[in-house]
Amino acid sequence: MKIKLTGQKRSDEFKQQMREINQTGKHIKCEVCGKSKYFPINKIKRNQHYFCSHKCRSKGISLYYIGENASNWIDGRTDLIYTIRGCLKYSDWHAKVLKRDKYICQDCGDRGNNLEVHHTKPFRKTFKEFINFYSSFSINNDKDILKKLANKWNDFWDINNGITYCLDCHSENDTYRYV
Repeated sequence: MKIKLTGQKRSDEFKQQMREINQTGKHIKCEVCGKSKYFPINKIKRNQHYFCSHKCRSKGISLYYIGENASNWIDGRTDLIYTIRGCLKYSDWHAKVLKRDKYICQDCGDRGNNLEVHHTKPFRKTFKEFINFYSSFSINNDKDILKKLANKWNDFWDINNGITYCLDCHSENDTYRYV
């Protein structure tokens, strides 16, 4: 059974005029390719860079948010910190702490769900001591040497400097964590 709809048909011109009236955003050029794209007003307030597609966004991130353009960039230290925290030895340290604590939160006793490893001595303090000890090397010019030295810096890899927490307990116990 078909239901027949009755009512006035709107012209394409009228529909286009209504679309333009109801738009609350504006057309902005993509900062990578220059193509114009409509953005609602709530997106315009929130973003400072505008991209027309995921592909352009990926390119734009490398232009605007990585390295010296990143908001938390500090004279090259950021790259070195991410390199240390992303290396295989750091993953091993993380796994050893979890295994030692038997995959149990050391605060509430929760087992196996959303577990994280917390540095009892903050990583940033250990990193600062490392950089001060090797102050004769430049963070910007001697990164490869500092990466190799970091692999031998025992304070980074001491499993006694780690404790297993669940996500909730980690948020409560970590004074440096951004919640």
